[in-house]
Amino acid sequence: MKNLIKRLVPGIFIVLFLVTTITGCTQKTTSNDGGTSNSDTASTRTVNGVDISKFTELKMYLIGDKPTDADMVYQELNKLIERDLNAKLNVDFLAFSDYTQKYPLVLASGEDVDLIYTSTWCFYAQEATKGAFVEITEDLLKKYMPMTYEKQPGVSFEQGKINGKTYFVPNNLAGIAGSVVVIRGDLREKYNIPQIKTLDDLKMYYEAVAKNEKGIFPYAASQNNNEMKVIAFYQKYDVVRLNGVNDDYAYIYTEGDVNADTVKWIYDMPEYLEFLKEMKAWADMGFWSKNAIANSTQPRDAFENGTSASLVWNLGTVGNSARKVNQSNPDWKPEIYDVNPGAVHTKGLYTGDGMAVVATSKNIERSFLLLDRLKFDQEYYELFRFGIKGKHWEAVGADMWRPAADQNNYPFGGGGTWGVKNELFEKRREDELPVERAIYEDWKSKVDNWKFPYEGFIFDDSKVKNEVAALNSLKAKYIYLLELGLVDDVEKTLAEFKAEAIKAGKEKIDAELRRQLEDYLKNR
Repeated sequence: MKNLIKRLVPGIFIVLFLVTTITGCTQKTTSNDGGTSNSDTASTRTVNGVDISKFTELKMYLIGDKPTDADMVYQELNKLIERDLNAKLNVDFLAFSDYTQKYPLVLASGEDVDLIYTSTWCFYAQEATKGAFVEITEDLLKKYMPMTYEKQPGVSFEQGKINGKTYFVPNNLAGIAGSVVVIRGDLREKYNIPQIKTLDDLKMYYEAVAKNEKGIFPYAASQNNNEMKVIAFYQKYDVVRLNGVNDDYAYIYTEGDVNADTVKWIYDMPEYLEFLKEMKAWADMGFWSKNAIANSTQPRDAFENGTSASLVWNLGTVGNSARKVNQSNPDWKPEIYDVNPGAVHTKGLYTGDGMAVVATSKNIERSFLLLDRLKFDQEYYELFRFGIKGKHWEAVGADMWRPAADQNNYPFGGGGTWGVKNELFEKRREDELPVERAIYEDWKSKVDNWKFPYEGFIFDDSKVKNEVAALNSLKAKYIYLLELGLVDDVEKTLAEFKAEAIKAGKEKIDAELRRQLEDYLKNR
C-alpha cells in the first residue's frame, strides 16, 4: 500500500475532515464512490465495474445483543442497499455471553457468511492467520471502497498489519482506552461513604452494600472479571497490553525504554498476584456472586435493573447506563468516577474495532461495496449506527443528537455496529453528563505525552497456534476462577496453572513473541 504509507505522518493519528456533503448514489447516475452505475441498460448493471445485475443476499455477523427494533432498522437500510447495490443484508448476532465460543465456530463451520465484526480483542489475529479473512490491498480499496481509500487515514491500515498484510477494514475513529465505574449515589449517601476517588473508596462502598443491602450485589460479575481487571490491575499498575496475544503479555509503563526484555507474561508479574489476592478478598466479602462463573446476566443489565450497585466498563457504556438509570430510577442518583486518577491511558487504535470480509464469501466484491457505504455514506451510516431518525434519534444541530421516543429499542451503536465507526459522522449526545466530558478531556490532555512503542504491534500466532489453543483452554479452566477470586488458595492455583502452561508450550510462544517484538522495533 505505497500510497497509503505516503499519507502517514509518523507517530501522529491523521484525521481527515471533508467539507463536501456525502450523498447516496442512484441507479442511473454517477455514484458517490467514483463508479458509474449503468442501470439504464437492460442486461447489465454495474457499480465500480462490479456487475450487480443479479440480486444478492449478504450475511453479516455482529457482536452483542440484538436490539428490539433491529429488524425494523434493517428493513429501512435494505431499501437503500437494494436501490444502490441490488442486494439485501441479513444480520445475525453473537451474544456477549458466548461469542468467544461461537465466533471461531462460525468461521470454521462453512456457513455462508460475507461480513463479520473483528478487532484486536475479537479474534482478528487468530483468524486472519488461518486465512479466514480477505486481504485488504490498495487496489482493492481503490476499486471497491473508494470512499474509504480516499477519506480514512492510511495509518489505520498500517496498524492492522500482520506480517506486512492487513486483513480487515478498521473503524475510522481512534479514541482513548480506559474504564470507569458508575455507582448508586443514593446508597453511597445512605451509608455516609465519601465520593469515590480511589479503588480503596470503591471497596468501602462495596463493603457497605454487601453488609446492608439484600438482593443487591455490589458488583454483578458475569462469567469472568475482565472489566474489573481493567481498573484493579491494568490501570492500577499502569500495565500496557500487547495486541493479538489475548492480553497475556504486557509491560509496565515507564518513561524509560520499552523493549522485548520489558514485555512480560502477566501471570509472572508480582502485580498480577496482588490483583488476584485482592479479588479473592473481595469475593470472600460477597462483592459478587459465588456463582458468577455461570452468571449469564450482563453486568450492565444487572446495574440497570437494580440487582447490582455498580457497573465497571468503558466511559461510553457507563455514561449510557447512567443516563438510562436517570430516566428509569432517578432516585438512584447514578455517579460516575475515575478510580485511577493519573493512570496511563493508551491511545485507542483504529484496530480496536473493524469489519472483515470472510474469505469463503461468494459475494466478496458486493460485500466491500456495501461496507464502503456503511462507513462513508452518511445516509447509510446514520441509519445503521443511530436507527430511524425521528423514531430512535433526533438531530440537534450538525454535531449533536438526542434520543427519540423509541431510542431504547435501538440504542446508539445499534448493537455491535462499532466496526464502521467514523469520526466524520459521530455525534455527541445532547444530554451527555458533564462528568463524562470532564474525564474524557482529562485523559485526552495527557495521552499525547505518553509513548507506546508497541502500540501498532499485532502478534502473528501462525507458528504457535497449537500452543496458543492449549493455553487458552487452560485459561478457561483456571484464570476466570482466579480473577473472580473463587478459588481456595490463590498462590497454589496460580502455580498449578503456570506449571500446566509450561507443559502446553508457553515457552515456545515466549520465544516467537520475542522474535516478533525485536523485528517490530527494528523495522518500525
